[in-house]
Amino acid sequence: MSQQNSPSWYVLRFPSQDLSKVQNHLNQSGVKNFVPFRFEVIDGTTMRVPVLPGYVFVEGPLERLDLIKGEYEDGKLKYVMDTKLGSPKAFDAGLVANFVKVASQTHEGIEFLDSRREINVKHGPMVRVIADGPFKGVVGEYLRVRSNRCVVVRLGGLVTVATGFLKPDQVEQL
Repeated sequence: MSQQNSPSWYVLRFPSQDLSKVQNHLNQSGVKNFVPFRFEVIDGTTMRVPVLPGYVFVEGPLERLDLIKGEYEDGKLKYVMDTKLGSPKAFDAGLVANFVKVASQTHEGIEFLDSRREINVKHGPMVRVIADGPFKGVVGEYLRVRSNRCVVVRLGGLVTVATGFLKPDQVEQL
């Protein structure tokens, strides 16, 4: 099966004010999608705020996504491109599954890092979380972020998410 016909995860960008319309369009078309949110207190009210305004992760064969993308208003949906290959940037399903498992938690320790700004975040050993809890089974890099040891999942220079504090005995090195 070619990459074009096999399901992969891609990122679509759009005008940020269109989030609910874009998600409705994707849901009605049967496209699995994910928008990472963080919770912020604004004027005393806790609100869900998109981590990447104007971006949505979508899963499917590229051919099908092209059709659904074309059905949306005047080409407002565009792929995040892999500049080296000149094609839509595809993400490994396992990597996205780990990202979604961490990013969808409301756990207090979750931290989103802007991959473009977090130059000082070093690479660590690859680990799997073995402790029971919301992060069990997550695979990522084990390193310190702001003095806490956590598992970090990076999505290709676009976004990085870190779990809450995890002790060394809660992870196994891969």
